[in-house]
Amino acid sequence: MIIHDPGNEATINEIYVFLSVDAGGEGIVATGSSTGLMMPMFFANHRTLESAKKAVKTFSPKGKKIRIAKFSHKEIIDEFTV
Repeated sequence: MIIHDPGNEATINEIYVFLSVDAGGEGIVATGSSTGLMMPMFFANHRTLESAKKAVKTFSPKGKKIRIAKFSHKEIIDEFTV
């Protein structure tokens, strides 16, 4: 199921990811919905980071270390038509 089809606003050359950090390493922060669907917290533009950061601060357990990472090397590993 496609949840969002934005009409391709621009070429995506980088993504920003919220990472949860603990003694075991890092994991991608996710948000849940009332239906139980988990959505990872990553974004294709920096404009949404500040509002997402406020949400992460509000809803994450207190004392939890969070990082925002920028990934900027894109390698196409597959392409297909559905």
